[in-house]
Amino acid sequence: MSVYKYDITKELVYKTVDSSLKMPMAKMERDMIVKAFSLYKKVTYFNAKTVRLENIEDQNEKSIIKLSLIDFFDFLVINIVSLQLDDFIQYIKSNDMYHDLHDVINRLKHYCMEMRKVDDFKTLIYRGMSSNALAVSVLLSDDNGDYLLTQRSKKVGISEKFHSVSATGTVDEVDYCSADPLKNCVVRELHEELNIHVNNENLQMHSIVAGKNKLQPIVIINGRIEGIFSELLNRANEAKDFTYEVDKLCIANRELLKTILTNNKFTEAVEYHIKTVAEL
Repeated sequence: MSVYKYDITKELVYKTVDSSLKMPMAKMERDMIVKAFSLYKKVTYFNAKTVRLENIEDQNEKSIIKLSLIDFFDFLVINIVSLQLDDFIQYIKSNDMYHDLHDVINRLKHYCMEMRKVDDFKTLIYRGMSSNALAVSVLLSDDNGDYLLTQRSKKVGISEKFHSVSATGTVDEVDYCSADPLKNCVVRELHEELNIHVNNENLQMHSIVAGKNKLQPIVIINGRIEGIFSELLNRANEAKDFTYEVDKLCIANRELLKTILTNNKFTEAVEYHIKTVAEL
């Protein structure tokens, strides 16, 4: 499986700390890359505070999760632009932008080569070179035992048109200030994307994984709704972010999940998540 994994077996306790991320460039240089990448992808990206996974410490029956705040643009450059660097470089060369960016691009390339010299989840976190922008992946089931999948919109600019779980999203500053940042993020994302409300007690933490390419830590969470999806999804298009985030919805039983896995494109974390359910 193409992910690094940390199993969640203990009670989670959250602690906020200062960020230890050291970017290989100044903010002005980072913003220049983002501007050029926006032109390359034909998508407008907006900066905001996102939550970084700084550390995990196991203490007796608890896991202490240390969180900090960083800029979304830090994650975009380190974890997203770096994956498309060769094609991006060709684009800026053909559009007369390479002269202004070649020095910082070379630093980014070297930094990301060093960042990828890891072989397990703990090393990835402790080295401190990845942005570690923490996200959630939530897969919902209903009273029929069916699961809800989505296809991401082409508008999102990251993993666009990929098939996905019920909802994904990055833990943000509002979640960071809540008592339970991860569950707060899940509840918020489901409401914003699908107009679905899930109670905290119906959410089960499974693990934190990081795809070996993207290197973003994503919390795998399974959830259950009370009722059936066919009764809820007629209101999904009323969700604030539905038309921006979601192209299609799919209700699938466990056997159909296996078929969907073989015929569609997923991120590493989402593929792992669906496989953990389909193979139960």
